[in-house]
Amino acid sequence: MSCEGVIYIIHLLEPHIKCSTRRSLALTTAQTVCIALRFFASGTFLYTIGDTENLVKSAVCRAIRKVYLALKQFLGVFVVFPSHLRPQVVKQNFFAIAGFPNVIGAIDCTHIPIKAPPGPNEGDFVNRKGVHSVNVQNS
Repeated sequence: MSCEGVIYIIHLLEPHIKCSTRRSLALTTAQTVCIALRFFASGTFLYTIGDTENLVKSAVCRAIRKVYLALKQFLGVFVVFPSHLRPQVVKQNFFAIAGFPNVIGAIDCTHIPIKAPPGPNEGDFVNRKGVHSVNVQNS
């Protein structure tokens, strides 16, 4: 994520997560957002982020929750699924194309190359091109 992107998110969320306390150890809005973004990007444990930032797990947890709840308010603004068409029209179009009923979207996948794993299941990781890989969903 770019620096400009992080600054944009900080300014966007500031009215929703600004700390009302005047205590000297309160996290700033920028710190709160950066902690949450680090957690969202890494999916690591709260302790890991807390150790990196020299914070207790509870402070990290509160920061993540604040940012999550603030971001949730903007879900309808930034996430539009699947198109400008009504869901019923999208379902009809998918059915017309491929005969799939009640489908309103599709998820693409990509193969990430890996080293051949040892053991009897090694063949499970060979894709159609004969390369060892893991199939990962794109979102």
